[in-house]
Amino acid sequence: MGKMSMNKALTHQDVTEVFRQWQAYSDLVDELKPQAWETTDEDTLKQISERITSAALARYDLLNDDPDFKQALETYFSDFDYGENDPVLREYYRCFTHTAYVERGDLEDFYAQAPKMQNVFDKSMRLARAEGKPQAWEYIKDHLKKIFDLRRAMAVPVAKIMNIQPSEVTLDYWNPYSRIDDINRVIKDFERLKPLVKKFYKLTNTPDFLPVTIDDKHQSKIAAMFESVRTEILNQAGWHQSRLEQAGITISPITFTSGFSYCWGSPKNIRMGFDYENDNLPLSFSNFIHETGHLIYMLSRNDMPRRLRGTPAGHINGYSVHEAAAIALEQSSYDQIIVRLFAKAIHNRLPEIVKDENGQIKPEWTEENLTKVFAYQNPYPTDDTLGTDWCDNEIVMIPNMLWRIAAERDILDGKMTVDDIPPYWAAFMTDWTGIDHRPEDFALTENHWLDDNAGYFYGYIFGAITAASMRHEIADKQSADSARRSLAATFEDKSFSNTQKLARFFIPHMQTLDHRIMAKAGIENPEDLLKDIEKENKVNPIEAYIAYCNGLLEMSGQMSEERG
Repeated sequence: MGKMSMNKALTHQDVTEVFRQWQAYSDLVDELKPQAWETTDEDTLKQISERITSAALARYDLLNDDPDFKQALETYFSDFDYGENDPVLREYYRCFTHTAYVERGDLEDFYAQAPKMQNVFDKSMRLARAEGKPQAWEYIKDHLKKIFDLRRAMAVPVAKIMNIQPSEVTLDYWNPYSRIDDINRVIKDFERLKPLVKKFYKLTNTPDFLPVTIDDKHQSKIAAMFESVRTEILNQAGWHQSRLEQAGITISPITFTSGFSYCWGSPKNIRMGFDYENDNLPLSFSNFIHETGHLIYMLSRNDMPRRLRGTPAGHINGYSVHEAAAIALEQSSYDQIIVRLFAKAIHNRLPEIVKDENGQIKPEWTEENLTKVFAYQNPYPTDDTLGTDWCDNEIVMIPNMLWRIAAERDILDGKMTVDDIPPYWAAFMTDWTGIDHRPEDFALTENHWLDDNAGYFYGYIFGAITAASMRHEIADKQSADSARRSLAATFEDKSFSNTQKLARFFIPHMQTLDHRIMAKAGIENPEDLLKDIEKENKVNPIEAYIAYCNGLLEMSGQMSEERG
């Protein structure tokens, strides 16, 4: 982009063009990140990391290179008020503030650290398994201190401009317009879930199903099946291959990962991978559906009004909304109809796995057994993951998200240090679960903080509440006579494959998501989105989430018993 003349005041069109370029650099960073996550080659990682740094610094220089130009932008935004001005300009100003007031040296230092962090995390996990969690924490904590120090250094000057706390800068970055008051309100509201969480942790494993596992040699066929399911879900969402090609949209093949899942990129270039485990098909399937929800939300950015496309105002309106789309789809995947259709798809596509020498379905692969396997929620984490493996299910997620949200707030605001994390975690989790947690049992079992995601965790809680608040609206669509007849006809129609039938089950979900979430742009305040759902559906979000979690608890209670 050429230099603009500063002989006259900037126009709205001038500012829009600036932030189109800003968004182009941001899209490039987001397209490169999953490539860095996927590579195992150090030279390739170095090259990708250099390109990420280059794009991030170019985005910074766009607003800072010319002092006169920066002054002109500041003048343009000088009378701006978050609550009263044009929402398009509000989003431009938010992006300007997050970029223009960071020190370039801090930005360079941060991106110099970034390529090392995945290797640091991987080594920490190996240490935890080989030598124990205290040794793993001793190794990783200094790296975590460096990341938090850099993140705080970048946040402080922005916080002064925005007149907020440093932790609110990172919160606002990932979840626009969210503040400490929102966090504190959620933590207080979620106190009502503490008895439910404690009851869940008192259950002990007494599953009455046969375990299922899939040999590594069948992984390519499992991957092909997931690709087929994804294609059919995208078809039902209106994203047929011909439309994707016409719009110039590229979606990567699914990548199986170990320990983390993602759907990341730009609206035109998206990569998706999910944590696949041979001996945990339910977790693998819910991870897959979750990331497919993210995928559909990212694709919907291509449907924004033309004037907003390619600008921050037409981009995502926060990762709390991103997570709402993903979690809403994931919550639906626990339905028995979905599980039975998924079982049928496995029977048809993978007979060498599910059938015995006489051609009969093996007992562990019957629809009845798989329904029990999928319904089961592990109520008591193993010693290796005690209280830290928050991906196990949504009840385990609650305390694990809350302590992270509270800890990162206090670290960034100077009220605690990284050294305080293990005792903080132990006290928090003991209080929430009723099970004694010791500081020496702490391990950092996921890498959000190491990957510049401080402030992101609130998105999971917000997304879960929002998704639960939409559940009865989705149920109303499913129970409508026309929907029931259509679904019943689909299941009886032999011209549909089982994967097509499975995808059609999601139609009411996607209709609700399209109305509530997909149609929203970066100009929409995420908190207002939840208020609209609450008002129109006459539902209290916390009550809706408690009801949903009670359903999970009831499922678990059918196959578990309370420990003495």
